[in-house]
Amino acid sequence: MERIFASCLYHKESYQTDPAEEILGDLKMRYKLIARERPDNYLSGSWAGSIGAMKTVVPDGVPAAMEYIFPIGNESVDCLIIGKRDVAIVETKGWRK
Repeated sequence: MERIFASCLYHKESYQTDPAEEILGDLKMRYKLIARERPDNYLSGSWAGSIGAMKTVVPDGVPAAMEYIFPIGNESVDCLIIGKRDVAIVETKGWRK
C-alpha cells in the first residue's frame, strides 16, 4: 500500500485519526518540498475545506490519499479512497474555508 501512496501530498491508512490541522500542515509541507514554493491562500483554503468535507464521508480505518499524482502525466486527483476491492476518486472542487 505504501507504494500507492508514494506520489501524493498526504496519505494515511486511517484518514480519521489525524486532526484536520495536522493534515493541512502535511499538505503544505509536502507541497513546498515538491513545488519549491509555499501554497497560496486559495489552495490552502481549498485543502482546508476538502479535509472537512472528506472527514464526513471517509469511514474510520479506510486508507485515503490527498493530492494523488498519477505516475504518467501531470494529472492529479484531490482525494483517493482505497477500499478492499474498490477505489474511489474524488474531486472536491469549490471547497473553501
